[in-house]
Amino acid sequence: MFFIPFIRFSAGSAPTENYGKVIYNYAITLLDDEMKKNDAYVEEEDRERFTLIYVKTFLQSAKSIYTAKRHANTLAEALPILKDKVNICDLIVITGIKIFYPKLYAVIKTSGSILAGSISPEADDKCKQQVQELRVKLDTIVDWYNEQSDNGIAIRGMLILLFPRLNIAYRNIAQTNEHYLYCVEKRRICSEKHFELYFSIQYMTL
Repeated sequence: MFFIPFIRFSAGSAPTENYGKVIYNYAITLLDDEMKKNDAYVEEEDRERFTLIYVKTFLQSAKSIYTAKRHANTLAEALPILKDKVNICDLIVITGIKIFYPKLYAVIKTSGSILAGSISPEADDKCKQQVQELRVKLDTIVDWYNEQSDNGIAIRGMLILLFPRLNIAYRNIAQTNEHYLYCVEKRRICSEKHFELYFSIQYMTL
């Protein structure tokens, strides 16, 4: 039994020859081992989201087995402390961002007041403007990573999945209050109540 979803590739989504199935198998095994050690699971409802993000972003950016090992080590530091406090899927993703996209991680970490919470259709212009300005900053970083791995669209999609507030900037769609309350209940990173927890670990992994 896998504690994280075993990723089955669909047509067009399989690993490219640049890093191959060796890195894929190694990365999934490492993450799964850490999940088992800590008796942690990705909830059934999060499995599709996890698979989409992992295949389209991290696997496309993995350059070596060493990078996959660093992600597993980072997760190993966070799980014992945070597994009962946060959403496991979001924890795997944000630790992955820390390793694979550190420039994005730095901006996300300092932008909780903008990224976490909900934006209703009636939100004031200042709030919407803050999200738009953050989008410009994020897009600049994503474009840089896109030059390295040609997966900028997937990285933006990952950010929107993590932080529905960004929908107002990218798609002009406001998050419903019902969905936000669901995210709070599930201890998602986009919850104002839980955002800071995801960044409360002083990591030793380099």
